[in-house]
Amino acid sequence: MRVLRKAPVQITLALALLLFLGLAGGFGPSSMPARQQADQQVEILVKFISEADPSDIARLHQQNHAQPVNTLPEIDVHVVKVPAASAAGTLASYNNHPLVKFAELNPTVQVLDFPQDPPDDPHFELQWGTKQIKAPEAWAVTTSSPDVRIAILDTGIDLDHPDLSAKIVASQNFTDSPTVDDISGHGTQVAGIAAAITNNATGIAGVGCHASLFNVKVLGDDGVGVGLTIAQGILWAANGPDGDPNTDDGAHVINLSLGSLVPSPTIEEAINYAWEHGVVLTAAAGNHGSTTPGYPARYPNVIAVAGSRTYPGDPLMPSSAHGDWVDVAAPGECIWSTYNNGNYGGAAGTSVASPFVAGLAALLFTSPNISDLNGNGFINDEIKYAIEASCKDTGVDVKYGLVNAYDAVTASIPSLGFVSGTVVDDSTGDPVYPTYGCSIKAGTREAFTYPDGSYTIYGVPAGDYELTVSALGWEEASQSITVT
Repeated sequence: MRVLRKAPVQITLALALLLFLGLAGGFGPSSMPARQQADQQVEILVKFISEADPSDIARLHQQNHAQPVNTLPEIDVHVVKVPAASAAGTLASYNNHPLVKFAELNPTVQVLDFPQDPPDDPHFELQWGTKQIKAPEAWAVTTSSPDVRIAILDTGIDLDHPDLSAKIVASQNFTDSPTVDDISGHGTQVAGIAAAITNNATGIAGVGCHASLFNVKVLGDDGVGVGLTIAQGILWAANGPDGDPNTDDGAHVINLSLGSLVPSPTIEEAINYAWEHGVVLTAAAGNHGSTTPGYPARYPNVIAVAGSRTYPGDPLMPSSAHGDWVDVAAPGECIWSTYNNGNYGGAAGTSVASPFVAGLAALLFTSPNISDLNGNGFINDEIKYAIEASCKDTGVDVKYGLVNAYDAVTASIPSLGFVSGTVVDDSTGDPVYPTYGCSIKAGTREAFTYPDGSYTIYGVPAGDYELTVSALGWEEASQSITVT
């Protein structure tokens, strides 16, 4: 295992204070990372070290006047309720305890789109984005399969929509809404772009063509949700309806057209769990129009998607997030799709850009050009590489460019390796796991450290690289490596 060592450029107390302020909601009221209940309680998500004894965990909850309400056993995260008035102090108490890897307030997330008034007559000719990414040409190579499942983690899907209902093979509701159906309309729009029934003389064509859908409701009927339900939805989709990750009924692709400017280690752990079980994850980069990272799109095991316009040259939408942390762009303006109550309508935003990439990932799961070349038992690393490496460089401010479905399904994929190791503080030997991410890069491939300081960069082609590590408030370090 390769070990990197690096030294902080400011004292540990200052770094810890900075991280605590971020967790406590230093982004302002609009991004308060907690769900406040009518009884003035908030939820905290806590992950303990593996050596923590159940009796020690129970004692620590009692000391913090915290009421355990749930667990996420796949990633060993505990959910507790505490009085809102003392939440900041309780959060600090957990994070400062040696048995705790991290604790965070249950963060708020929301849909990322700008709905538009629909025209009257739906038609494939209105789907400029589907044609722009060369989906019809890709369908000549592969049309995916009903055995490939795209999980739409959103506000639900219209269960009776004529262009979607036959595609939905499982539904699950993690919200307080009394129905798994879509009241908002957002999830139905996203689902149609990814996998509406294609070539049925009705409505529109989904990029994923014959792929099936999981309807995973993680956002309320108002389009707002919390980190816990997002993590639960990711884990449920990865494991499948039977809850067993070792059976073949889970999602192949997870789409997350939602987000927040506040990172969540709980969501990140759920994402890593899904990735390590062979899932491709796509997420909307955000509609805040800047280079500020949006989450969960920013996490390295997610394909972050910006939104492009209908203008010549495929520029980004002015409202789209951008920067070298955003992986790809896909159409995000004037997007025609399914809508509630069997209707069709238009929408814009990175929320509707992301499912173009989710649908493409579903095509790649049945592409004759994709196989497990590195023998790790999964093809999600090859699929992520194919999507990113086949992008058209249009000069926009994203890492790889505009997705091209045909080039992706016909791409020649090299054997991909990985780089793993541990990042530690050079002066103390302690693992480095700052809240805002310790980034390790080999070329354009990236990973964040886990709570124990370890990392794995997936999808790295053979070659020589300068491995670099950086984190807010820490000195950058690097070393030369060779991947064979």
